[in-house]
Amino acid sequence: MTDHYEYNYDNLVPEWNYSEFKHLKRVSNPQTAFARGYIFGDGEFYIEPWFYTQLTRILERFPSEHDNVMAVLFNIARKGKYVIFTRDINEPVFYDEKYILVEIEEVIEGAKIVVDDISRGSDYGD
Repeated sequence: MTDHYEYNYDNLVPEWNYSEFKHLKRVSNPQTAFARGYIFGDGEFYIEPWFYTQLTRILERFPSEHDNVMAVLFNIARKGKYVIFTRDINEPVFYDEKYILVEIEEVIEGAKIVVDDISRGSDYGD
């Protein structure tokens, strides 16, 4: 016997309220349940959960850059018309030729934020 479970992917992490996009209307018939879709201008964009995690971490680390980062993201969405903000352009949650694929690095670079790699690295080999 196989049980079927319904998942609400909107609530994977309760703290994620996607407040940055609350002024936008959600896509009523989304292409996937694994990313949030928003109507924007005469197009639409999707935010994958992985991308949103990365975005929130950038906004937490650089709070003074919040408006700048969001302006870059919305500018990409405006110019692209149909956009998937994805973790990996080689593996988006869905494929559709009319959508451009954007990773967080493009938003960071557009906002001219320098993210220093201050990790300690490995203790092995020292």
